[in-house]
Amino acid sequence: MADTIERSELESIAGLLGGLAAQTTRPAERKAYLLERLARLVGADAWVWVVQYLAGTKPAYYAVIDGGWENDRQKLDCLLSAFSPEAEFLLRPVASRRSEHLTFARRDLIEDPDWYRCDFYRKHREPLGLDDLLLSVYPLGSHVQSLIRLHRRAGRAPFGEDECRRTHVVMAAVGWLHRAEVPLEVLPSLDGLPRRAREVLLLLLQGHSRKQVADELKLSEHTVADYSKDLHRRFQVHSRGQLLARFIPPLALLPDTGD
Repeated sequence: MADTIERSELESIAGLLGGLAAQTTRPAERKAYLLERLARLVGADAWVWVVQYLAGTKPAYYAVIDGGWENDRQKLDCLLSAFSPEAEFLLRPVASRRSEHLTFARRDLIEDPDWYRCDFYRKHREPLGLDDLLLSVYPLGSHVQSLIRLHRRAGRAPFGEDECRRTHVVMAAVGWLHRAEVPLEVLPSLDGLPRRAREVLLLLLQGHSRKQVADELKLSEHTVADYSKDLHRRFQVHSRGQLLARFIPPLALLPDTGD
């Protein structure tokens, strides 16, 4: 990233951060406010802010703040694709430099010809009508990171140096918000949770009814009820409210462990 910032950029960033400072809402709502306006600043079409827990061989996502999706299916498939085997090249720099605040565009990791030929793009981006992405990772502890992903739809130009610089400056300025409501102790264990159970959990925590979950995943309501009961037993809770309380509000996304 270039080290210099033009005056117009500084004014835009200052306006964004000033608007954030004026907010008196809960941290999750402040994060949503900031991320939506950052997306406008850098020209992103969809966005995600998560807490990423890196202990073990696979990451886990908590506290998903997101927006800009064309539909729920696009959102769910895009979020889950981060844990596919094809996404390893995206996770490698994040996992190997956990103590640094990093911001990088897709082109920093893989050039255009290889990107459009790779399995990750062909399986998890092209079918969703999505293309380029930008990531910013802020360290919270030895195993915990605050991570944002910004996406652009197919047909748009890739993110460049200017967008990376703006994103890095903004996210570096809000260390207090990265840490807000993030417990650094061991989070709920997610080892061995099947993919379908993960999908059900994600939709339940988004506020979907069992019927809506069944419609979205093309399951019977009886099957969704069984998954819900299994999740309650797994996390030792007796209601959706208690299940939500086991995670950082408002949402949770779990790693891919197979079907």
